Amino acid sequence: MRFIFYALAFVVIIPIVVIIILTPMLKERKISNGIKNQDTFSQIYLFKVNCTKDVFLQKISRANAHDLLEYTFDNDTMTVEFSRYGAKISYKIFVKETNNGCYITLNKNALVYDRSNIPYRINEFMIKKFDAELLPYEKYKDIVK
Repeated sequence: MRFIFYALAFVVIIPIVVIIILTPMLKERKISNGIKNQDTFSQIYLFKVNCTKDVFLQKISRANAHDLLEYTFDNDTMTVEFSRYGAKISYKIFVKETNNGCYITLNKNALVYDRSNIPYRINEFMIKKFDAELLPYEKYKDIVK
């Protein structure tokens, strides 16, 4: 009887877990269109936005109900903390203004973070909120600094 319970739990729970984990990964892969805009460990993300630094900071300062991720932004420390289902990950934001917009770098504040799918949602968040362009990490890592 116990074996049937464990087998049933395995058959039901494993597919749900796989869907919860794989769906954001596959969606992120589709959204990124093959562009890898982060380092190997997803500690650093690179973007380009077509607005001034002031406009970018105004937009990120105003979270709204349509944002893909919940977040808070601290303008003094230039830190954004994304949260989802109780997990939180914070990133330091660096903005480098150019003639036609800004380069945005998100740099994770700590190596260890809550287990979550937040890293798989950052690109979509940035695209939807800022119409951001993903910058290939290897090509832009030294330019964006």
